[in-house]
Amino acid sequence: MTAPAGLGLAAPPALGPIVRPASWGGRADNNHVPPPEAPRPGGGAPQPRAARRPRPRRAVAIADNLSNTAENRTVDWLFGTATTAPTLPLKMALVTAAGNDATAGTEVTGGSYARKNISVAAAVNGAVTNSADLSFTGMPACTVVGWEIWDSAGTPVRWSYGPFDASKTVAAGDEFKVAAGAWTFSAS
Repeated sequence: MTAPAGLGLAAPPALGPIVRPASWGGRADNNHVPPPEAPRPGGGAPQPRAARRPRPRRAVAIADNLSNTAENRTVDWLFGTATTAPTLPLKMALVTAAGNDATAGTEVTGGSYARKNISVAAAVNGAVTNSADLSFTGMPACTVVGWEIWDSAGTPVRWSYGPFDASKTVAAGDEFKVAAGAWTFSAS
């Protein structure tokens, strides 16, 4: 099975045994089951063990910069319940207010602003970078705080989002440029 085109996601490596932290007490492997009772100091009848903290649920986390739709489609693909891929080309949008997994940010509007096609090379170590400059010309006066990746479906789907390292204020007519290799998406 191959990864959805354009996401830069590779099939996950085989998972080894999950090891619990030593801070949980006892041995640091999952094969040790403590006895239900501990001997009483100095002899005598055993006493029940103190209640243990519940173990946290074990889950493999997907990168926290995927939209809920992208997370669901990736998990569906991973477990073979659906073959899914975004409609290419993928496009970068600029936002003036950040979104979250469920809600898109506030996209730049005005001037000659338009989403730009983004191209990436094959993923290396679970990450991709933009392979060409993304030049947003004729920007309106605004402060750009982040980016979102959308597909080109009839009703575009937002796949990913995130902040830039620093927000940038642009004047009307300015260019906002993301140089080749300056933007990275990581699935880890």
